[in-house]
Amino acid sequence: MSARQTGFLLCFWFVLLCVAKTSIAETSPHQAATYDYITRAGDSCIKIATEQFGDNGRYHLIHQHNSWLKKMPLPHRFEPGTILKLPLSFGSTPGPDAEVTAMQRRVEARSPADELWKLAKLGLELFRGWQISTWEKAAAEITFRDESTLNIRENTLVILFGPQKNTATTQRFNARLEKGALRSRLDALSGRPSVTVTTPSATATLREGEALVSVAEDNMCRVSNFEGKPITLTSASQPKTVSVVSGYGSRVSNGHKPEKPRLLPPSPIWTNEHTGLVVGLEGIGASIYGQWSKVNQAIGYRVELARRSDGGDVIVAALVPGDTDRFEAHGLPSGWYFVAVSAIDAAGLESRPSLRRATLVRLATSHPQDALRDHWPHDTPPDTTTVLPKAPRVLIGAMLQFHDEILCDMGDNKWSSTIGLYQGGAVQLHCRDLEQQRALPLQLDIIQPTVSALPTAGEESLVVTRGVRHPIPLRFDAPVALPSSIQIIGPPGVDVEIDRSDSGLPKIAWVTANNHVAPTFSLEVVVQNDAYVASLATLQVTIRPSETISSQTTVLSDPIQKPTRVSRLMDQTLSSSVMGVRDLESLENTVSLGIGVISRGPKTVNEVVHFSAAADMTFLDNALRLGLGHSFHFADGLQTHTASRQASRLRTDIVGIFSLQENLWISAGLTGWIPTFADDQGNRTASLVPSTDVHFRFAERFVVRTRQGVLLDLAANGSHLWASAYALDLWLWGPLALSTEFNLNIGSINRSFGWLGTITPLLHVDTGFIVASIGPTIPLNEEAQLRFGNVSLFLTGSIHF
Repeated sequence: MSARQTGFLLCFWFVLLCVAKTSIAETSPHQAATYDYITRAGDSCIKIATEQFGDNGRYHLIHQHNSWLKKMPLPHRFEPGTILKLPLSFGSTPGPDAEVTAMQRRVEARSPADELWKLAKLGLELFRGWQISTWEKAAAEITFRDESTLNIRENTLVILFGPQKNTATTQRFNARLEKGALRSRLDALSGRPSVTVTTPSATATLREGEALVSVAEDNMCRVSNFEGKPITLTSASQPKTVSVVSGYGSRVSNGHKPEKPRLLPPSPIWTNEHTGLVVGLEGIGASIYGQWSKVNQAIGYRVELARRSDGGDVIVAALVPGDTDRFEAHGLPSGWYFVAVSAIDAAGLESRPSLRRATLVRLATSHPQDALRDHWPHDTPPDTTTVLPKAPRVLIGAMLQFHDEILCDMGDNKWSSTIGLYQGGAVQLHCRDLEQQRALPLQLDIIQPTVSALPTAGEESLVVTRGVRHPIPLRFDAPVALPSSIQIIGPPGVDVEIDRSDSGLPKIAWVTANNHVAPTFSLEVVVQNDAYVASLATLQVTIRPSETISSQTTVLSDPIQKPTRVSRLMDQTLSSSVMGVRDLESLENTVSLGIGVISRGPKTVNEVVHFSAAADMTFLDNALRLGLGHSFHFADGLQTHTASRQASRLRTDIVGIFSLQENLWISAGLTGWIPTFADDQGNRTASLVPSTDVHFRFAERFVVRTRQGVLLDLAANGSHLWASAYALDLWLWGPLALSTEFNLNIGSINRSFGWLGTITPLLHVDTGFIVASIGPTIPLNEEAQLRFGNVSLFLTGSIHF
């Protein structure tokens, strides 16, 4: 290697070493992550290093992160309340200091490097300096390396500072409790583990056993030693310490010394008979109850429901007043539960929890699933309340399937894991396990809906004709919302098609019976899903005798039907000169087309062809109807008054429909007419038509309809008319019907008083899917002739779906 190459390599390594040195300098202790330590009475650098780092020789870490100490004489002694910066990391660690091993509801965590809180998850690894915060009704459990645990209650903020020494024999964990409460359970494994909990007003050193440390809003620290070795409690402002032995508690206020330890209140004792088995329903859950003897010194109680026998994994916790001696927890899923209650005295000290009662919850599955009509709110955790829930409501005919080890009966001594609900009303379900342990009775409310069908016109019952598709209108009455999975099922040879309302319930069953069906048959109203069927009701149907030509052909008799779809011709042809009557009984959506020919008369120059198109949609279970249409003239040959009407207009319609009885309907609506082109005089006059309708059906074949409203032109010189329309409909035979409609307008017509009247006889053909209507409009006075000529012929066709 040449001298030049050697010099080049030496320069390269020199530069590399400089960069490495700079990099090391950038990660100096002065820039490492730190936390604030608030000094207490008697603190010195050596004492703090021993407590926080586990080694009195690490006092230099305090000097490195607090350069202002160099100006102070040695040894450093601090006034209470002095803030020091201490490093979060001061050596290698074998792994996380702790992890989240249980949690309920909203629990958040953040590392020292994070400014924002994040949702904690089970198994979250926690290192020195991490913070854990619980929200209202939340709880969490933290487990340290030595399997010791801290149970964090609701509204609590804890900062972890990890072990003081990384040895297997003398681990001592530190945590800072800013607010809330935590319960510790420390086991004696090897050595003597402990947890030092620092609060704003005191420091508690917890050793083997079970204890509770809490911080109130006024920063008062409370310590309860339930069992185990004494707890050392030291004031943060004074060098005063007390030892709190098992069964005792103490308090420390800000700026004061610890109070003399006092005896904790006695634990409550359960008084009600306990059953270790509770049954319920999937989707609702089960309920657990308990009652205890009151404690004289208690001003309140704390009830905790946990998933573990040691009280860990708390899912429900509640504080109740001192005059309460009972609790209820509802909405519990299957599994084991352990409940305990503690007494709280006037000093805020909490007793050791009572004996933890173990309860096994088993839930039955409802088949069909839609048969269960009550549900625990989605994603809502179990909760406590002092009010008994109502008995779950289940549709009649449902099956309840329990776990194989659970047997139940309904008082008939027929024990089974599968129970059929065939009796309406309130029932009581008795259950036990294979070891004869009985559960509390399960109260159920079995709902039997009332299903009614309108009789066939002219008959007292449901009557159909073979081979004819008959509509059977249905009505459901029940104290609960019924599922959309309700079906209508007929026997073999009977075809059933269903029209449903907006709520999903059947509103019309179209029934067709073939030649092989018995003269009388049943239609079953059922809830059907997940391969299960629950029968709600049975409808008896009779087949009307018919004249049979052959075994394959049937001559149909005259079916007497109620006129369900009749004339809307004057309404659907979209003329703004008159206000047509509506049909309120028709429940379908419709699309209609219309054409009219206005004949030549004494005031016309030629014929006018009128086109219209419209669509109507029903909503809210047919209580609301919205319409949109458009009309225009192919030729505008009418003089004077007719020429002043817009030749092309858009109609919008909104109608609210109310059924007062099975044969009586009323409505209120608003129609708007908007010109899309100006007339030959350049006018664009919009109109509004507020109106109300009455629709009455009687004697099965007849319908009387009327509509009353006001025609308002939105122009200074426009017409302002009271408008009325009357119609009488008669169902003739099969698909044929006749109607007569009379229209009358009275009021201001182009700034002068006048009236306009027309009469329209109509013939209707209803094929079931298409309804066609045709008829002439006959003017009754000269004003009507100006708009309709001598005679006008109109034809409409509408598709119903």
